[in-house]
Amino acid sequence: METSDMEEETNTCRFKVSSKLKKRIPVFLTDFGHSQVKMNKESNVLKFESFKSDEDVADISVNANRKLLANSGHTDYAGSTSKEAHPFRYMIGVRDKNTGKMKLFDSVLFRMKPVLKFEETDTQVSAAKTYWEGLKDLTQTFGIKSQKRAMSAHLKNAANASIDESMINASDLERSVLVSASQNLEYLPTINREAGSVGQVFDIYEIITPEEDGILEQEAKSIIDDDEKLAELKAHSCKYVATHLQNLHNDVQKAKYLIYFNYLVVFQHLRYQDIQKKDVIKDIPQPIRKKLLDDFTVTSIKEKTGKALRGYPMQMKDKVLSRILVLALFIDDFLVNMNSLLGDLNQVWEKKLTDMAHALGCHVRNLKAGDDTVKCVELKLPLYVLMPKYAKKQHSSSKKS
Repeated sequence: METSDMEEETNTCRFKVSSKLKKRIPVFLTDFGHSQVKMNKESNVLKFESFKSDEDVADISVNANRKLLANSGHTDYAGSTSKEAHPFRYMIGVRDKNTGKMKLFDSVLFRMKPVLKFEETDTQVSAAKTYWEGLKDLTQTFGIKSQKRAMSAHLKNAANASIDESMINASDLERSVLVSASQNLEYLPTINREAGSVGQVFDIYEIITPEEDGILEQEAKSIIDDDEKLAELKAHSCKYVATHLQNLHNDVQKAKYLIYFNYLVVFQHLRYQDIQKKDVIKDIPQPIRKKLLDDFTVTSIKEKTGKALRGYPMQMKDKVLSRILVLALFIDDFLVNMNSLLGDLNQVWEKKLTDMAHALGCHVRNLKAGDDTVKCVELKLPLYVLMPKYAKKQHSSSKKS
């Protein structure tokens, strides 16, 4: 099938799609977008192995579910593909210089990630205990009232060494508090505490899905190629995004992150009345708008009328805030000026942002910027581990008793 009937001899290209397209094995494309591939100095060669599920053994088309493994001699990588995971169709074109025709071949894209191996050791058990203690502290900051009351009662009883053990089963109460705390922190993005580099701590595709990434890439390229669109985006963006757009330097990836960052800030400013509107965040394109509403709101049904109501509780607001902070880390190379974020966020103060940064494993420290001191959020290894604030009080109380 020819898709062009141009008769000019120069700059002419005719596309021909083979009728046997779905009967041929597709070309494999790989994306090691997480970081630079670690190669073995001796071999300096990537070795690949491809596998298919049992139900797709006979299927050689692009629709088959495949898994690709790669070994660099230093690190193992894995990637998978399916029609549901990658809704976009990728094709490779081969142009014949003599005839001017281009043949299109199907291809599948594998997003390769390092394979992390976990081993049970005494050290890890000890670290896990500290992590659970950190969850207690997070309950004090982000927990609902009933969780905070349970935590407060437990801490008072634990500090008082003279209390009669028959009056309270401390272990059961502690277990209850910890379970509540872990449930309350499910909104945080997945944190890879075994990461070998800061770029592997968070999976950017958990923040921006591959489908959203394709839409954002088109938007990013359009503003980079058009000065008027870039100026319009600056005028309608939050201060953080507008400032970063001034030093974009044709960086498509950073442009994608900035556009999505602005969407999240717009969503973070929504009120309860706004959430109930049918045309809420109408300036955000589909399907990104639908996904934001699905991910960051909850729906309840009125018993009397059966009408569905959309809610935006504090836990969902914290979920949005966690994504904003993680995205800012990627934009600013994992060192973010806290003040540059606070000015754009609605009812988020320094302590709240600091607590969120600590919950995500980030370090918060003061840096000198000329004559001024700037508080910054930094993601570095080893990750920050929360220590309970009541530890010292508990220790001092036991000494007095």
